[in-house]
Amino acid sequence: MSISTLLKHSTAGVISLLGLGSLAIATPANAAVINGSFENDFNNWNTIGDVSTQTSSFGSSPTQGTSQALITNASSQNPDDFPEAAGTFNFSGNDTATVGVPGGLDDFLDIPVSSLPGSGSFLDFPQEGAALQQTFTVQAGDVLSFDWNFLTNDTANRDYAFVALDGVSQLADTTASLSDSNTAFASETGSQSFSFEFSSGGEFTLALGVVDVGDITQSSALLVDNVQVTSQPTPVPEPLTILGSATALGFGALFKQKHSQRHKKTKG
Repeated sequence: MSISTLLKHSTAGVISLLGLGSLAIATPANAAVINGSFENDFNNWNTIGDVSTQTSSFGSSPTQGTSQALITNASSQNPDDFPEAAGTFNFSGNDTATVGVPGGLDDFLDIPVSSLPGSGSFLDFPQEGAALQQTFTVQAGDVLSFDWNFLTNDTANRDYAFVALDGVSQLADTTASLSDSNTAFASETGSQSFSFEFSSGGEFTLALGVVDVGDITQSSALLVDNVQVTSQPTPVPEPLTILGSATALGFGALFKQKHSQRHKKTKG
């Protein structure tokens, strides 16, 4: 085999390897979050309280697709936002879930009763709320992310939105930096992003929700969209490294062939 022929075959191999390498990009993990953009309503999600899907007509556009989840702490029966009529800020017709009682929001989140943040005093005690959740499987190094927007009418108490994954953490409350909202609610944080990297693999449950704190007047809400889990890309060798390795292997094969031919001539 001539050197030119060898290089021709080596180059073809390198091109094939580079073609495979281009496929190593971050992609949604298998068996991870399903229907994370809520295009199929709440398929694969569990919900409690006032949870609905909304489009851009709500006044805040989805960040992925045409739908997004809206979670509120508004009652369907009581005039939470007087003088507005009862149910004005409830968009599903499902009443709120009570906090601090068996079978309420705490049980849905699978946390001890009255353990939601802000339970230290009556004035800070979460009263009612709503949430959605989904269980999925990840690998170590996978990253969970989603987009969110906290909306509120409350100016007196610290209603808040939360994420429950590795414990319960607040996303924002009524003391956050807020601006006027184009939605039915008075104020909002605007679209924000959340991400979390898993240090170990296994099964996890993500919950997102909002609670009414201190009283049951003045409603708040959480918009959620683009929930996904992505895997880290598989490292790909540099093209020059692949070329060098392929060339070295090729020359090794050529020299081995030449040595074998000389050995046969000497023996003959």
